[in-house]
Amino acid sequence: MGTDEGVDNDRIGRLGEIEFARLCELAKLSCSKVEPDRTGKDFIVEFPPPAIGEWQSFDRRAAPLQLAVQVKTIRSHRRSAVLTLSVAERLARDLRPSMICVFKIDANDQFVALHLIHFQSAALGRVLARLRAATGSDKALNELTLTFATSAGNKIEYSPPSLRAALASFVPDGMKSYADAKAQQIEELGFNEVRILGTLNIAAIDAISLADGFLGLSPLEGVSVTMMERRFEIDLPLPVPEGPGELKITPQPVGRAVAEFYNSEERVSVEVDVYLPPRDIFDHGGKKAVFSWPMGRVALAFEGPNNCNFTQNLRWDDPHPATEWLAGLLVSKIVGSGSSTMVVTSTEGQRLMDGAFTMEPMPSHIRAIGLVRRYLGILDAANAEDIPVSLEALYENRKAIDETWQYLEGGTDATFGVVWNSTQELHDQDGIYITAAQLGDGRVFGLALPMSFSFERDGDDGQGRGRIGKQTATIELLREPVLESYDHFVRRVEKLARFELRIVVGLEANPDVSQTVP
Repeated sequence: MGTDEGVDNDRIGRLGEIEFARLCELAKLSCSKVEPDRTGKDFIVEFPPPAIGEWQSFDRRAAPLQLAVQVKTIRSHRRSAVLTLSVAERLARDLRPSMICVFKIDANDQFVALHLIHFQSAALGRVLARLRAATGSDKALNELTLTFATSAGNKIEYSPPSLRAALASFVPDGMKSYADAKAQQIEELGFNEVRILGTLNIAAIDAISLADGFLGLSPLEGVSVTMMERRFEIDLPLPVPEGPGELKITPQPVGRAVAEFYNSEERVSVEVDVYLPPRDIFDHGGKKAVFSWPMGRVALAFEGPNNCNFTQNLRWDDPHPATEWLAGLLVSKIVGSGSSTMVVTSTEGQRLMDGAFTMEPMPSHIRAIGLVRRYLGILDAANAEDIPVSLEALYENRKAIDETWQYLEGGTDATFGVVWNSTQELHDQDGIYITAAQLGDGRVFGLALPMSFSFERDGDDGQGRGRIGKQTATIELLREPVLESYDHFVRRVEKLARFELRIVVGLEANPDVSQTVP
């Protein structure tokens, strides 16, 4: 650009600023010149404060619209305006509406056109992309430029009312909403589905160890990492710890399946997440797979010795439905027996793999398995939902569970103390014994036990003995409020049983139950 052209540009630039201020005055807009012009903005334009409504106070009304404007004036034959990148950055990062007002002026210094280039969406993205490309450049931002084209799309009618209407249209929902939307665009523009790219450099190890690392079974040693962020299709490095170091990978499952475990004594199926190493590792010697569920994990190597590794994850204080506890305990028992078979099928029923495996025997959980099975039998008899409960709670209430299960099975004797309050003798006879039980899951069950009674008296005290028939007992889950439900259960059983002898144990007489009832 020659000296004369440079002088002319400065002169028409001053004319454009004067003309912009004149239009704002005629449009009844406050137009403040920014001095000195070091912030990338020539003017701050502000609308009058909005009027308040009938029920609105001055302290609650919205902020007036305020815009940052850079004025550029070009000759009418030109089609674009040029900004330094430093000015463009300041306009782009201002959370107020910011724009370039481009005047076109003819050879006679007559203004012939007006354009507004709003720094939002596409224009904002151009600035951010150019800034990203300039990262690491030897040149300062004020030495780099960015060109903005004037077009029919950003041209407005040359009049004060049109200028006012165009500026107002940029902020349809108020300053706060505008600032929030622009801040979001500044953060999100230019990203697509691939945002972070990385490379791992791993010290030379065998394929199985590499597979273990990618399956999360063991950490990878001697690892250095390079991470890149991709925005506007430009990759720039992200800060990462200096290597080499140790890397622990948390893998993502490749799918779901059903794993069936069995041996000569037991059989059980569980839904599992399936994990595989990357295909290149799998195909070049790292042939391993991991099948995981909340209570355990099986890692299988398809080649070589020691091909099965089982890790159980039985945390007794975690709540799970009893069916899940039973499945987890049975897998531990089957696999831990030392010799077992595993069959894996897809969720659609297609067989994926099967095989027999051997490993060092592990301690089993026979007592816990029996306890959970008895508890599930009780729930089935009561038609009660299998709700989450900790194994620890079931174990603490094992006596109540065992007794209730024995009552339901029948063919057993029950003994209880008797207090005589009259001289009347109690003869051997059939009757019914009604009580309640709390099994550890926070719920109370009503129990009705038909019995053949016999009694022995010793003064005012005595002992009763009842023989419970095979599977004659009744159990029912007592709904809230428990006291009313128990009374209703007792009345209904007494009416249906029609026994002359009825022994009813109040809830307050059972410490475990009374602590549960509010």
